[in-house]
Amino acid sequence: MNLNLSQFENLLENSTIKVIENIKENEDRKSIIGFSLFSDSDATSVSISYNTKDYLNTKSENDPNEDKEYFKWYPAEWKEEGVISNEIDALSRMMYEASKSRNISLTEYRQQIFESIINTLINIKEKGYFSDLNEKFALVFYATDYFVAEEEIEWVKKLNNKELSSEFENWRKKF
Repeated sequence: MNLNLSQFENLLENSTIKVIENIKENEDRKSIIGFSLFSDSDATSVSISYNTKDYLNTKSENDPNEDKEYFKWYPAEWKEEGVISNEIDALSRMMYEASKSRNISLTEYRQQIFESIINTLINIKEKGYFSDLNEKFALVFYATDYFVAEEEIEWVKKLNNKELSSEFENWRKKF
């Protein structure tokens, strides 16, 4: 099964927008401080996380030995990791099937999928879906068990303003 990237991006965008709208119905929009689409190191799944200002502050206060940037930029520590969505789950199954039958290297496949997910986030951002959220709102793409600092920094730069990108870059280069 080959994955049609254009179709994948369209399905991902529509599914993600539904999740964003649902989150906005259940949270104070000005408290939403982070949103993420994330994958795994083999690009066989996609999931959604979001964070709120209060949750970030509570996590930071409860673990003073960890830097606040860790809780801000690492979606696994956010209020909701793996937001439930049947449509996103279906896309993950599609990705998994495509990964088993891919006719390109894992590196090429991963690059294509990661780029498609980032493009989807950019499209959603350009359509204004994040514009009514917290002024310090961070948009994040990351991949679990995939630690390539240069790529992570580039992803954040593509998705955020210069101030947030610099903050992430300075934090990420510490380790």
